[in-house]
Amino acid sequence: PAGIAKLPQDLASDPHLLKTGHWQPSDRPFMGPHLLPSVAYREGDSELPYAIVNVAPTLGQHNHEVLREVLGLSDAEIAELERSEIIGTEATLPKPKTKKSDGKTASAAS
Repeated sequence: PAGIAKLPQDLASDPHLLKTGHWQPSDRPFMGPHLLPSVAYREGDSELPYAIVNVAPTLGQHNHEVLREVLGLSDAEIAELERSEIIGTEATLPKPKTKKSDGKTASAAS
């Protein structure tokens, strides 16, 4: 068998995927509304897949909850971790490494 290969951006409007309920709408913090693919299997003779109830958390979404309620850190301690870029809610690129005068490698921030 052979079929047409589609680009990822074209799959959201694919008639077969739409008819079978493959795409489920979602609205997430930092991302806004978008479509999520559902699981490929169905239960019994159900025509639609399981509904997506909970989505994966975004980067750092539960930082404050875990650090404060589980680890007992204060707001000041959490703020210091954020200031030091140890925790956060956005992915960042690593700082470039530089050579020290003694020939050892160090990050540009040190």
